[in-house]
Amino acid sequence: MLCGLSLLFAQMPVPPADAVVKADKPPELLNLSELVNKVGYPEDAQKAKAEGTVILRILFDEKGNYVKHEVKAEGHPLLLKAVEKDIKLIKAKPLTLNKKPIQFSMNVPFSFKLRGTDQIECLNFEEVREKIGYPEKAKKQGITGQVLVSIKADEKGNVIDYMVAKSDHKLLTQAVEAHIKELKFKPMTKNGVPARINTSMIFEF
Repeated sequence: MLCGLSLLFAQMPVPPADAVVKADKPPELLNLSELVNKVGYPEDAQKAKAEGTVILRILFDEKGNYVKHEVKAEGHPLLLKAVEKDIKLIKAKPLTLNKKPIQFSMNVPFSFKLRGTDQIECLNFEEVREKIGYPEKAKKQGITGQVLVSIKADEKGNVIDYMVAKSDHKLLTQAVEAHIKELKFKPMTKNGVPARINTSMIFEF
């Protein structure tokens, strides 16, 4: 389970990658379904039994056209190669800030699961997210952003390890880390055999 799209906005000139500002309306991808269908599931990746989630942070211009991207999680080299091949075709609805057109960037996940593998399901995400809350200190300082976490769970769905792949502020990281191991996943199988879980989650603040 990958929890939503993470948003970062930038005006010209483009500020540091971690800068976060607001836009008049939330962003909207216009052709993600078509792009996902075009990327498909690469034959070489299927033969290699490669699975995972590719996450790209994509910069769009004032007209919603692709400008460039940064890899936040590659999932697997073969999967990343397939996504990067066609990512320039992605299109977003133009955004404004104070009614002025702006450039903006957003994290976009592409998940690949082989047939015969159960879908990853987090059983208590809302409960844990409520415990994480919004750190009071971060709120008072006006700190916003996201924390991207790579998670490993055992055959029973219990979190056994995690890694913070990206965070916009240490206060947000601390809040997530305090409860991340409380997450519980639905046990999954691969070809009928109990399997460990590897997934990523994005926590928005």
